[in-house]
Amino acid sequence: MPRSTKEAIVSSLYVMLEKKSFEKITVKDIVEDCGINRKTFYYYFKDIYDLVEYIFRIEINRYIDGIPEDSTLDESISGIFEIVECNKKVVFHLKGSKDNELKKYLYGAFYDTVFKKYKAKAAEFGVSERDFRLLCEVFVMAFSGMITTWLDGGMKPEYKDDIKRVCAMLGGSAENMLENIKKISENREV
Repeated sequence: MPRSTKEAIVSSLYVMLEKKSFEKITVKDIVEDCGINRKTFYYYFKDIYDLVEYIFRIEINRYIDGIPEDSTLDESISGIFEIVECNKKVVFHLKGSKDNELKKYLYGAFYDTVFKKYKAKAAEFGVSERDFRLLCEVFVMAFSGMITTWLDGGMKPEYKDDIKRVCAMLGGSAENMLENIKKISENREV
């Protein structure tokens, strides 16, 4: 099948979300909108949730791949909030219907962003993979909490200032955390 069929399925979901809530969209609706049969839909996707995961994965990977190496932490993290804001209808429908999936996508996006931002610095400090993973998780929990609060609060625009403030707090501590991890590793093997 040509790639345009897959893109048509993706576009159809966006069109459907403009008209009705995610819970009310069926595979039948999508295939009728695209003019394809169910078998073609299932050739590309297991179900509607797989389609949504694909959309988020593509959007987020495209964003993460494009983050410049010299970008600040707040510039990097703000982009994820912007993707969510641009896909507001999809996000709200997902949040209402399958919250754990949304959290999983966002967690992965934050993790990959923080990982990309600090991987070279962690290597410079000689931090083990395990400890670096833990450091990333500390940062990700902060951003995951922020985006959950932001979503629950109606996605108010002042989030950009909040991100800058939190990133300034965390960014300054990243190097300290890496130094502490190095000291822990030197004093005892964990």
